[in-house]
Amino acid sequence: MPGFDGDTMVVVPNPVGEALTVYVPHVASMEGTATIYDAAARRVLSENVEFDGNGTGTLDVSALAPGIYTLSVKTEGGIAGNGTFVKR
Repeated sequence: MPGFDGDTMVVVPNPVGEALTVYVPHVASMEGTATIYDAAARRVLSENVEFDGNGTGTLDVSALAPGIYTLSVKTEGGIAGNGTFVKR
């Protein structure tokens, strides 16, 4: 992504439909745990995510109800990033 700060996590598309792409360049070729919280801070999804050589991973969010969510990604090194997205 041109002009992108490599220490930041980006989630696209936003709003999301069925699949959420997570872009975290500093965790390229790593595995982590993605945890999604609803607006009331309840954990609604937690699953492993594998990042490719570019730091891109994909999450299936099709089961989530429409609303606003927070995503936290953790790797062995700690929290890789946090972001907010809207599920339509």
